Amino acid sequence: MRARVTTRRRRGSAYMTVLGASLTVTAIGLSGLMVARVHHRVSESAAESYEARFSAQSMLEAAVGSTVVFQYWRTQFGLDSGETTPDMPLGNGVCRLKVVDEIDGDLQNDPDQSVRLTATAEVGDAVWHYTAIAEPPPLQCLRKALIGVSQITVDFSANLTVYGSSAYCQGTSDSSHGTFRNYLWATVNGPVDANSVVNFGTITGTVTNNAPRLELPDPNVVDYYKGIATEISWYSLPVSGGDSNYRKIEKVILSHTSNPYGAVNPDGLYYIRIVGTQIEIENCRVEGTLVIDADSDELFLIDEGMYWEPHRPDYPALIVRGPCTIGVEQPLSEADCDTNFNPSGMPFEGVTDNQKDDTYRGVIKGLVHVTGGALRLKDSTYVIGSVVADSTVTVEDNVTLRHDANLLLNPPKRYRSRNLAIVPGTWQRVTSP
Repeated sequence: MRARVTTRRRRGSAYMTVLGASLTVTAIGLSGLMVARVHHRVSESAAESYEARFSAQSMLEAAVGSTVVFQYWRTQFGLDSGETTPDMPLGNGVCRLKVVDEIDGDLQNDPDQSVRLTATAEVGDAVWHYTAIAEPPPLQCLRKALIGVSQITVDFSANLTVYGSSAYCQGTSDSSHGTFRNYLWATVNGPVDANSVVNFGTITGTVTNNAPRLELPDPNVVDYYKGIATEISWYSLPVSGGDSNYRKIEKVILSHTSNPYGAVNPDGLYYIRIVGTQIEIENCRVEGTLVIDADSDELFLIDEGMYWEPHRPDYPALIVRGPCTIGVEQPLSEADCDTNFNPSGMPFEGVTDNQKDDTYRGVIKGLVHVTGGALRLKDSTYVIGSVVADSTVTVEDNVTLRHDANLLLNPPKRYRSRNLAIVPGTWQRVTSP
């Protein structure tokens, strides 16, 4: 009987062993299924996160790219600073964009101001926010020492010397013209870019034909500066040669502290409307910006000795609407002009005196912009900056142009493109828009 009891115990023990093994196998199977489900969910979450990240990045890049097509985007889409666009479907989720003017909270009052763009993308439970600062880049024409449209002519026996960049001629928007003509015995020391180059003289630099078009300033930039300038009345200017249609500014200082013809502008910004035939400025020191408004049959002329630079680095030196001739012939001499050009309150390179024995090199520094009229450069004109004309340019005598790269680093107001470009180093992920 003891043998039977022993047999039952062995059979029960074997059953429990089999049952335990079965439960273990079942638990392992369930655990595997749970792990598979977790892995699937993790994989799904990772895919959603990746898509959300990619969608937010794409949204931000697309927003910047769209400003190339919609150049009036600041007013075209009706967005206010800080406002977020409605959700837009993208892939398996939605995206939206927030635009903020961090400078003054107004998107529409200044096309030169930067904005902060924040793109948000949601895919499933995944949410990504990317942000970056974008600003209008400088106009590409500011990369050139000289810009002309339709035709640039270097006249017989003339010399044009270009440093730091090139002389560039592009065609009008409705034609293929854009010819740089270098006439017989004429010399260009420096590179030339144009739609086509006709050379009968000497060009020492590289020559590039079929050069791409560059964006030029908006002609209405004249009205912007006119609106914030102090006007100098035509009738307050001295008559030249006994003819009231001719006026002359000479042997004076025109600046943010000096205006012999009226009220002083703290930015040295002055506007003159030509009422007669011609206004001439010569033998002056200008530390400011002049805006000249002329019709097609009127002329603004710069002659003889001049030392000219803008008072504000973010303003051009000269804007002319209409034909213009620049012919700086000689250094500016205090003795010859019987004028002290660095008196108290108007230092030159930090120095003032009460004498009339200084001499200043004849030069115009900064941006010279001529719109709506032909430009003529002659005599010993020397410009450090950039000369931009949206019409024909003629070079005579011995002209030197030295490009100033600072115009690209700090372009004058209203000399930026309307589209946006992301500022390097500002792209980042944030936790909230």
